[in-house]
Amino acid sequence: MNNHRLFELVTPVVFAHRGASKFAPENTIASFRSALEMGALALELDITLTRDGEVVVIHDDTVDRTTGGAGAVADLDLAEIKRLDAGIGFSPEFKGEKIPTLQEVFAFVQDKALINIELKNAGKRNAELVQKALDLVTSMHMQETIIFSSFYPYNVRMVRELLPECPVGLLTLPGIPGRLEILFSSRLSPDMIHPHYSNLSAAFIQKQHARLRRVHTYTVNEPALIRKMIDWEVDGFFCDDLITAQRVFIDTH
Repeated sequence: MNNHRLFELVTPVVFAHRGASKFAPENTIASFRSALEMGALALELDITLTRDGEVVVIHDDTVDRTTGGAGAVADLDLAEIKRLDAGIGFSPEFKGEKIPTLQEVFAFVQDKALINIELKNAGKRNAELVQKALDLVTSMHMQETIIFSSFYPYNVRMVRELLPECPVGLLTLPGIPGRLEILFSSRLSPDMIHPHYSNLSAAFIQKQHARLRRVHTYTVNEPALIRKMIDWEVDGFFCDDLITAQRVFIDTH
């Protein structure tokens, strides 16, 4: 695992959250292209399954918010999803942008950036989602540039068992539920943890580092919060606004 791209990047690693999602429609090729053009070394995206078992890159359980369509992703075939416009709602300049498959994103990004894949909840099909994602990573020889995260312990456990060369971290909720999850997460997610920033402190991060455990947090966009995360020596954070993050880095160095 030490040959993995994650351990080669200078910390804190800035993960372009759903691509450059402040500047282009989230989780689209346009968004990932914009992030790479802005100099992103790490991307974040979300995956789930279509009705016909295709792995697609989308955050929500439905297509309603990000496209002109309606309905649950799990109730739509890939062909139906590909007819939807995932760009025009963001801006007319992105008219015609499509929801990509994970394979399409891999083919586009190749080895240009580290990719954090968030495994969403596919209900009774979680095992299928994880297995298909792992198979694709393996078949496209992406093991050294992919990490995984999920709010669902089953998904985290399955990645650790089936593809240990790819680091995987448990995502935890804000507030008290997240603090409880963190308390019981060390055996499930020993290499890294992905808590909400509201549950972080400098002491917590130092304690995790003493255990050789990385801390990646979400979603950090405000300059003051970015500075705090840098000061606390967080290992990485997910960010919608890469330009603001870059400005803060310049100001603090």
